Amino acid sequence: MSRLDSAPPRLCQVAICAADAIRSMQFYAALLGLSATGSFQVRGPMAARLFEMPAVQGVNYWMADAQAFFQLEFFAFSESCRLPGTQCSRSGYERLFVAVSDIDAAVARLHAAGMTVDLAGTVLRDPDGVALQLVEAETRGAVGRIIGIRLVVEDMEDAVDYFHRALGLPLSVSQPPATIFADAPRCALNAGEHWIELVHRQGVGPVRPLNEPGLMNIALGVRRPSHFKALYQRVLHAGFNSSTPPVGGGLSHVVYLRSRSGLSVELLQLPAWMDAVWGFRTPGRLARLARLLIGGLVGLSVRMARASP
Repeated sequence: MSRLDSAPPRLCQVAICAADAIRSMQFYAALLGLSATGSFQVRGPMAARLFEMPAVQGVNYWMADAQAFFQLEFFAFSESCRLPGTQCSRSGYERLFVAVSDIDAAVARLHAAGMTVDLAGTVLRDPDGVALQLVEAETRGAVGRIIGIRLVVEDMEDAVDYFHRALGLPLSVSQPPATIFADAPRCALNAGEHWIELVHRQGVGPVRPLNEPGLMNIALGVRRPSHFKALYQRVLHAGFNSSTPPVGGGLSHVVYLRSRSGLSVELLQLPAWMDAVWGFRTPGRLARLARLLIGGLVGLSVRMARASP
């Protein structure tokens, strides 16, 4: 196995289930300076198996900036669910950490964009209720940038097995900013230019459904098919499951993985020349045509599946 095939994957995507995708995208455009990079229809039996749902019908939208191989993804399901009063009592992805050069200026940008902002200390919420902890830090020339994500877990051993031992993310030697869970058992993992914080919290409920508005999951990405295959086999050998075998046409691959307690991670392999096709950067004409072609093939497979006895 080559050095590239044994390197840890990187956080390349944060997925949000959005009640109003356009409103959510306007929020992140104002806060982070992200631009829309396209959309794609999500439907059919394969999508349903990937998401582990009876049926899936919706659209995902992408936003990105100059940062290489990283995007925000917004899923607009035709039928989403909301479980009132359960958001704070469930395990799973709990908040994003966002670097801005000036917190007051970031809030002012949101107000100027017509957003109602409820700021509690350094934490605000996006239109779907996602908690965003603002950190005054270097933004590397961007308006703002996501620097980390937190998961609240009841089984810390399972989470560490999943992210560190199976997916290969190294434990971080530097601690994330102090938070309200500072006294709880926690650890941080490096995921490329971002970090993932695991925080133990006793008595939290099961992971929320993927189609409940809020943080859905993350994608960990690699570039080489051999690297993807090695990681996928490592996850299976560690005793974790995938919703389907890997999906892809040979040039790229994707699979949804779950920990024993239900934490969802998308494992993605994408060559750099396909970034514009899948919304990691602004598409040109060829990328838009390729996306239309892929969408047509997906539609054809859905129609064939419906026509089969």
